[in-house]
Amino acid sequence: MMGKKIFFLFFSFLTTGFLLYYVFSQPSGLSWKHLITRFNPFYAWAYLALYGAGLFLRTWRYRLLIRASSQQIKVPFGELTLVTAVRNMLVDLLPARVGGLSYPLLLNRVVGVDLSHCLSSFTYGFIFDLISLGPLLGLAVLWDSLTTAPRYPWLWALSGVILAVGLLGLLFLESITKQLTHWSQGWSNPIVTAKSAWKKNLAIQLKEINHSFYSLRKSRIFWPLLGLSLVIRVIKYSLLYLMLTAVIGALLGQKIHLPFLMIIFGLMGSEMAASLPISGLAGFGFYEGILGATMAGLGIQPAQGVSLALAMHILTQVVDYSIGTGALAFLFYLWMVRKKKIIV
Repeated sequence: MMGKKIFFLFFSFLTTGFLLYYVFSQPSGLSWKHLITRFNPFYAWAYLALYGAGLFLRTWRYRLLIRASSQQIKVPFGELTLVTAVRNMLVDLLPARVGGLSYPLLLNRVVGVDLSHCLSSFTYGFIFDLISLGPLLGLAVLWDSLTTAPRYPWLWALSGVILAVGLLGLLFLESITKQLTHWSQGWSNPIVTAKSAWKKNLAIQLKEINHSFYSLRKSRIFWPLLGLSLVIRVIKYSLLYLMLTAVIGALLGQKIHLPFLMIIFGLMGSEMAASLPISGLAGFGFYEGILGATMAGLGIQPAQGVSLALAMHILTQVVDYSIGTGALAFLFYLWMVRKKKIIV
């Protein structure tokens, strides 16, 4: 296990190092100082506004999920927003999206929400993020079909597959946890738990998680969750599209038509690649490769495409890490204050 971690870490350094070497060794004709001197501030304000809207809606969705899993829990919206901001930062920072696990950890340890509701809202949020990709891709293909001549039938099929996988996950989630709960009932035997207390705790947690999933299913909030998830996705890719447009305008000094469908598809592919365990540090590496290749297909030079993708990625990460670090610091402060009160 330790060997795998070292390998992934080494490969991450290698991927990021190769990216930086490629960007700064290939003649691209771009001047990085233009990223500051020619950047249109309108795009910066628009990006921040959309980022704030997306953060608000994602927090609202988590709060809706927690309320549906247990009517007795009322999570302060401000603290939940801080946890969500940290989650947004760490999802991008750590490979394979393991940073998302910071959400249930912080929500349980700092805010004090029961672990079963933390895990159920985290799982449902992940599944609805996946489900929303299907309709979003379908809408993008429909829009592109109405405005341009090409048709992409395979993208319709991909949209259906993504939607089906998400719905199947949602359908069988409660059944799986129910079977795990039945399977772990034997661990409540006093003889067993005397030797392995962790088994009893795990059996209790599985039972509570299963009850939380049951409450979510009975709450009948599928359509509100799907609507919120779809809007969150639209906001996310819209702000990335805006940032890419701003970076192209600043570094190339001209406006280039970016087909919305192809850029969205490139961003989806880049996001998936950055989620791999072997991706570069903070996602730098495969992200730029796929998005750069997408822009190369639109007529931009490969070296320029990768450089533009890197510049956009850096700017978005600066926003994520600045807000996420501030949120994490404030959560740590709240945790210290509460810990002192408990001691006193």
